[in-house]
Formats: sequence, C-alpha cells, structure tokens
Amino acid sequence: MGQPQPAWVESNLEDAVYNLADENIRYFYNNWVALLPSAEDRDRAVRGRLAVESRLATKFAAVLEKAPAPQKKRLLRALTEFPLRRGDIYDPEADITRPAPPLYNRIGNDIEQIAFFGESGARIARALSPLLDEPDAEMRRLAAQAALLVRDVRFGDVNRIAGPSSPEVNGLSAKMERIPEAVEALRILKPPPVIRKYSIRPEIRWKSAPTQARGTAAGCGILPHAETIVRVNRIADHRPPAG
Repeated sequence: MGQPQPAWVESNLEDAVYNLADENIRYFYNNWVALLPSAEDRDRAVRGRLAVESRLATKFAAVLEKAPAPQKKRLLRALTEFPLRRGDIYDPEADITRPAPPLYNRIGNDIEQIAFFGESGARIARALSPLLDEPDAEMRRLAAQAALLVRDVRFGDVNRIAGPSSPEVNGLSAKMERIPEAVEALRILKPPPVIRKYSIRPEIRWKSAPTQARGTAAGCGILPHAETIVRVNRIADHRPPAG
C-alpha cells in the first residue's frame, strides 16, 4: 500500500486489510467458543483470537506512527470504510461518492465489525491519538472514525482475559470531545440516553360497591359506581436529537 498501484490492485489491497482484521467475533465467542467442553479449551480459543488481534494491532500501529500521511489515510480508510459496511448501504438514495457515515451494518450473520481488546486496543489508541492533533482535517476525521476500532464491546471471557478498557482508550475518547471532526464518531461511541414516551389513557371499569340508598339500612343497597383507572401506555423509546 506504500506504492502507487492500479485502481483494481488498490481496491483489493484495501479490502484485504479489512478482511484480515474483521472477524465474526460475536458468533465466534457466543456460539463456537461456548460449545467447547471445558473452561481450559474456551480460554485457549479466546487467547488464540486475541493473539491474532495483537499481531494485527502491532502492524497497523507501526503504519499509523511511522508511515507517510497518504499511507496512514489509506490504512484508516481500509479499516473503517469497507464498501460493503457503509452506514448508508441500505439507502437507495445514498451518494456513495461521499464519505460514508460512521455507522455499522451487518453482513449476513456477521454483525460485529473490527474490534481490538486490552493491550491491542491500547496500542491502536496510542497510534490514533496524535493523529487527532494533525492540521489536516481529513486526517482528524479518519482518526476519529478509527476510534470505533477500540469501542467498548462486552464479551465476558474476552474482557476477563484481555483486561479492562485501558487509559489510552479512555483518553482517546475524551480527546475526541474537543475535535469537531469527531462529532459523528462520538454519536456512535456515546449515544444519547433513551427517553421513554408514555401516553395517559383513562379506562372506566364498572363494579358493584355497597352504598346507602334512601330508605335502606347502611350497606343494604347495592348500586353500581364507576372507578376510573389511569393506564399508562408506553409509546416508544425515543432518543433526543444530538446537539
């Protein structure tokens, strides 16, 4: 990727980078690993996958730290703008000549995109952080978008073995809050809270209750009366618009 190539070669190289790093980890961890008979086997499988991520993170970080700016951008695009993963891929009116929104879409049963855990995530975050300070706005946007590679993803055994989110990852997220080009990525990393909407609808129930009618002893006359019950109906979950 460091040398000019024909368009079809460039496209294949970028797709290959994405395919090397992408794995159907949700299916792998939740289904395949879970079927292994012993805890020792399950830990070994998880550690094997984390070792692959570590090798990739080391190579990617080296490019992001030492390569010329054009090569850094190409790698960042390859990792975050895989054509079949465009956030607007299901929008028939989307302009695919423009940068895609930093949203994730599934491919078949693969619903989890590239993610780095533990020390691998810290390594990527360290390489991305200086790029957020670059004078080039496009570099800042790509670096912010690549922060999705170290997003918080929860898999019990994986998080236990890889360790908690690192200070480098947390610091990257905090730094992004001061970068205008990171607004879209932050909306994905830190979505607004869900607000539940409710409607109030009165419901009338008729029932019998003892009342004192004229000319009767207390409690001897039974007259119907209305009991109003307020029923709260949930309409929908609603997220307020960002900003």
